[in-house]
Amino acid sequence: MPKLAWFEYLLGDAEQSVQVLGQAAAYQKGEGKALSLYYRWAILNRLGRYDEAQASLDEALAERDDLILALQEKGESLWQLGRRDEAIEVWTDAVQRNPRLALVNNELAGAKQSLGKLVEASSHERQADQFTPDNPLYHWMIGRRLQNIGMTDLAENISSARLSSIPAAKCLPNV
Repeated sequence: MPKLAWFEYLLGDAEQSVQVLGQAAAYQKGEGKALSLYYRWAILNRLGRYDEAQASLDEALAERDDLILALQEKGESLWQLGRRDEAIEVWTDAVQRNPRLALVNNELAGAKQSLGKLVEASSHERQADQFTPDNPLYHWMIGRRLQNIGMTDLAENISSARLSSIPAAKCLPNV
């Protein structure tokens, strides 16, 4: 059912997909329910319905708190809602569970930088760099994700400093 709802979204019927995923989650348990709620969150978030999205993601994490990528995205939603301290707590929890999460470390770097905590920001940037593949698309994706949540300075830094040394990166659109 979640895959069908995702296809409905991709075909242009976002509202129907949100409803189907909500209905599916009502009848599911465990992993299936968590995934339905997670997909519902993704669609609501893309629609800009951040409060509803956050509620759906919280329900998904209540079913399965080991969804590390959901923690990353929960932090992004909280950041977009202006709930900066909560976002930092969620991202910190995610990197404590898995320090290899390059995007989350970059998000923490941007968050700490915005608070003037430059030493902590630098530490998170180094951690992210350690686990970021030397792939221009990956660097570009990180820049886009950071830009999408308003961390434009860090996004531009990643684009200019990290991508300039990779010849294939010249083909990518600007962040």
